[in-house]
Amino acid sequence: MRDEDNQFNGWCAACDDFLMAHGGEWDDVTEDHAQIGLLCEHCFERLISMNHPDRG
Repeated sequence: MRDEDNQFNGWCAACDDFLMAHGGEWDDVTEDHAQIGLLCEHCFERLISMNHPDRG
């Protein structure tokens, strides 16, 4: 879940399917589809715990 810069990254399965169907690289098309937004690390961890109670 962390990238090469040790930053969290996350997106849903539908966006991952779209990403993979379009070459697996983020570009204008895939980013527009996903409508990626920013969350601080605290909020991201909270979101993970809400969706995966076993990881909270």
